[in-house]
Amino acid sequence: YTLRVVDDATTAIQTLSTGESDIADLPAPQIDAFTQGNPDMTVDVYDTFRWSFFIPNQDEQNGKFFKQKEVRQALMYALDREAIVENLLDGYAVVATGTQPVISRAYAPDRMTTVYDYDVDKANALLEGAGWVDSDGDGIREKDGVKMSMEFPYNASDPTTGTLVPYLQQAWKAIGIDIQPAALPQPNLIDRVFANDFQLSLLGITWTDEDQGMFFRTGVGFNLSHYSNPEFDKLNDEQLVELDEKKRMDLIIEATNIVNDDVALGIMYFNKAATASNPRLHNLRPNAFGSTWSIGYVWTEEA
Repeated sequence: YTLRVVDDATTAIQTLSTGESDIADLPAPQIDAFTQGNPDMTVDVYDTFRWSFFIPNQDEQNGKFFKQKEVRQALMYALDREAIVENLLDGYAVVATGTQPVISRAYAPDRMTTVYDYDVDKANALLEGAGWVDSDGDGIREKDGVKMSMEFPYNASDPTTGTLVPYLQQAWKAIGIDIQPAALPQPNLIDRVFANDFQLSLLGITWTDEDQGMFFRTGVGFNLSHYSNPEFDKLNDEQLVELDEKKRMDLIIEATNIVNDDVALGIMYFNKAATASNPRLHNLRPNAFGSTWSIGYVWTEEA
C-alpha cells in the first residue's frame, strides 16, 4: 500500500484517471463531472461528521459587530442554504438544522426550536432592531459611527470557497453587511483565527463526538468565536457524567438548541464526501471514519 501525497485535488483525481492511483477523494464540485467522465470507476458517496461554518467573533474586547444574538441570527436568515447545497455543492451536503451532523446520535432537527429558513425580511428586521441602520444610504449599515464592514479571511485551498465566498458576499451585502474576502493559505488562516485577529471568518471541521463543548464552552481553546452561555456550560457538565445514553443525548440536544438559537457558530451545512476507486479493488468501504479505514481488508484483481 503506497500513500501518495498530491497537493492539488484536481491533480490527485487525474492520477486516478490515468491509472497512477487507485483511490482518490473527490471535492463536491467535481463529483458529478468525474462520475460522468469515468463511468467505469467506482464512486462511493457518504455522509460525514464534517460541518462548514462561519465564525462571528463575540469577544467582549475584540468583537465589533456580532456580540448581539440578533445580528448573528440575521447572518443565517440572509442565506439561501438550500440553494448553496443544490447549486454550489451539487447536492452533496445537507442543510444544517442544529449543530449535530446527520450521522450523530444527537441529530434531532425536529427538536430544534429555531430553524433558519431563508428570510431576508426577517434578517433586515433583526438588524434594525439591534440598532444597525443605513442612515446615509450607501448600502452599508452602521451603529455608533461604526460601519458594518470587515475583512473576511478564508481558506484559499478549499475547492468549495471559490463559489461559496462570492455568494456569501452578495447575500450579506443585500442586508447591509459588507465583507471583503481575503484568501489565505490554511496555516495562515488558522493562525489569524487563533490569534483572535478577525471579525468574521469561514472554516470547516470534522468532529466525531456528540459532545461539542470543545467549541462552545466558555473559555476553552477551540471556542474560536469566544461564545459564552452559562446554561450551555451547565448542560455540558451534566452530559459529561450521565451514564444513561438516552438521557445523555437528551442533554446534548437541549444544549444544541441553545447554541443553535444563539448562532454561536454559523453552521451552514453538513458535508457529504465521495471517494473514487479503481473497480479492481474489492472490500474498500469508505465512510465517515475515512476513505481507507478498510485498507487491511482490500484485495485487488491482477492488473
